[in-house]
Amino acid sequence: MKKTKYIFLSYLLNEELTAFADGKRLEIDEVSKISSGDSSNNTEIHLPTHFGTHIDFPYHFSDNGKKVETYPADYFVFDHVQFVDIQDRINDNDIININHFNNIYFNPEAELLLVKTGYYEFRNQKKYWNENPAFHSDLAIYLKDHLPKLRTIGFDTISLSSWNKRTLGREAHKTFLIENDILLIEDMDLSELDSTSKFEKVIVAPLRVSGLEGAPVTVLAEIN
Repeated sequence: MKKTKYIFLSYLLNEELTAFADGKRLEIDEVSKISSGDSSNNTEIHLPTHFGTHIDFPYHFSDNGKKVETYPADYFVFDHVQFVDIQDRINDNDIININHFNNIYFNPEAELLLVKTGYYEFRNQKKYWNENPAFHSDLAIYLKDHLPKLRTIGFDTISLSSWNKRTLGREAHKTFLIENDILLIEDMDLSELDSTSKFEKVIVAPLRVSGLEGAPVTVLAEIN
């Protein structure tokens, strides 16, 4: 008998988390508090679109690109998921390329590819945003050739791009998002996944605000 388990693949947000290039973080304002004599507790949040676990849409790098509202709800439900663990092949400031995927079997039915680099271990350190491995643009074409149904790739680094290799990062974003129509889920929590994880379904729930080029997401996985 199968035992089903549900886990989050997205991080709980807080004000301590760092952002790409050490940029703006989440800000939380308590506008009313019962402990201060107010009738209720109420909070305002100020949240950058590319903070914490978030998804990039094509509009991020093209004025003509698709935005969050372009996609129907079923686009974010993935019944065929492939997980790849390459953390033993990764070093600081690496450029993740085709060679990192040598001898890996690809499931041609996969709609979502999850790539574990192991870099989540440094998430609360400066190196998480300053020395993170980046993805080469050629990898988008390679993955699309092996995974013809691929719609989205997610990974446990702060960005597809590296702060120290931003030109390469911009090209990679364009190749994935625009030329190959592969959405990006950055800064995922893949710490609970390993080679024994069997997926039933993954649901990605973006914050739906009209006109956005990217959005924070909650990601739920149903695994056996």
